[in-house]
Amino acid sequence: IPTLMNRVTYLEKSIKNAHSDDPRDYAQAVLLFSLFIEHVSLFSQFLIMMSFNKHKNLFKGISNAVEATSKEEQIHGLFGIEIINILRDEHPEWFTEEFESKIIKHCKEALEAEIQVVDWIFEKGELEFLPKNVVLEFIKQRFNNSLQSIGIAKVFETDDVILKESEWFYDEV
Repeated sequence: IPTLMNRVTYLEKSIKNAHSDDPRDYAQAVLLFSLFIEHVSLFSQFLIMMSFNKHKNLFKGISNAVEATSKEEQIHGLFGIEIINILRDEHPEWFTEEFESKIIKHCKEALEAEIQVVDWIFEKGELEFLPKNVVLEFIKQRFNNSLQSIGIAKVFETDDVILKESEWFYDEV
């Protein structure tokens, strides 16, 4: 499925420096993996799957498994963010404007891949209880929150009114 392969491609780009001997490259791999994979990549699907239980009382078992998995992914992401912030304190010279520009570029590519996945999920129509625009705002907010957690300004504009429709997710997890 081309859409999923696009996601795999950006995920692979995020971790390509994980085996580098250069500590800066390795730090970038940790950053991209923590922020965009652990902290964002699966969360649109988590939101969608849990919405069936929330709004239709369907898939309770799946919802419970997704809730547990999302908590675990959240913890992994937060741990990675903590490591990145420690690295930023210990090596501020690594976190240049050029480095930040690379991160923002990767973030925009990651958002595009995630949008394609959401479009693919909703290709046969939207759910009456969870419109696609809610999922897209939710993803943009997660990317923004990830960036802000390491001191980079948010990149994407979001609509607070639309985001209110997904606040229940955070209460659940």
